[in-house]
Parts: sequence; C-alpha cells; structure tokens
Amino acid sequence: MHRIPGTVPEWNAIRGTQRKQRVYTDLNCMAKGKSRFSVAKLRSFWQRTSDGLNAEQLWTQFRRETRSSLDLYSAETGRNLREEWSARRGRRRVVAAVAGAMYKRLTPVRRLLLLLAFVLLVFPTFQYSTNSGLRISPNSTFAALILLVLLVLEIGRAHV
Repeated sequence: MHRIPGTVPEWNAIRGTQRKQRVYTDLNCMAKGKSRFSVAKLRSFWQRTSDGLNAEQLWTQFRRETRSSLDLYSAETGRNLREEWSARRGRRRVVAAVAGAMYKRLTPVRRLLLLLAFVLLVFPTFQYSTNSGLRISPNSTFAALILLVLLVLEIGRAHV
C-alpha cells in the first residue's frame, strides 16, 4: 500500500520526540518554502552512485563490461557471440546462449529460486470471494524479492 506523507499510519509509526522534530522540520521547511529534498542532495547522491563519472564515461564502461561478459560467455558456449551479435543475425539465439550459460553457472538451489521468481512473474494469484467475486493480483513483489536475494547471493559469491 502506498503511503501518503502525513497520513495516520505514517504518523502513528513516529514516536514522541521524533514526531515533534518531524513536525518542526516540516513546518520550518514549509515556512521557508523549502523542500527536504534539494538539488544539492540529488547531485550528491548522483556523485556517490556514479563515482563522479559523466554519462559518456559510464556508457564507455558499460560497453567495455558488456564486451567482457560476452567474451566470457562465448568461451563457455564455444561460439563467437560478439560476432553473431554484430552481424545482427540470430540475436535471439545469442540472448538464449547467454541466458543458458548464466543459468548453468547458478547452483541448483539458485536455479530453483530463479525459476520460482519467473513463475511468480508470469502467473498471477487468483482469489475468489462471494462479496467481491474473482480477484486477480500479480506476484511481482515476491518475484522481485526473490530476484533481489539472488542478486545479493551472486554478488557475495563474486567477491569471495
């Protein structure tokens, strides 16, 4: 459920002194016509996230890492995936080959988690009640959490 700032559930979650400080900060910001989120804070966040690189440098680094990954998966599949991709033929086969190589590198438990996440993404949940009838809801939140866990596990394994 999306919370709107200042609503009762959010207000009840804040206790005592924090509540007074929050009210003071909010009123102070409103009185001065300021927002708690400033351009300087956004710029600082971008600098920390991008390590100070500009868009061109980030794009160059991304392309270099992509080529390196394609070379790695080319060695695993025994095919020249970079050449196949550049020739613009069979790009679907290149994507399938890379996905297959990535899948094979996972441990059996992680493969099962990945399959579960994909199933949750594809198949919604069906609920029926006499009051509201049939209700269909996506499982994307659970799938995203499983994918996040897999990402954390893979990053941890890469740095060991």
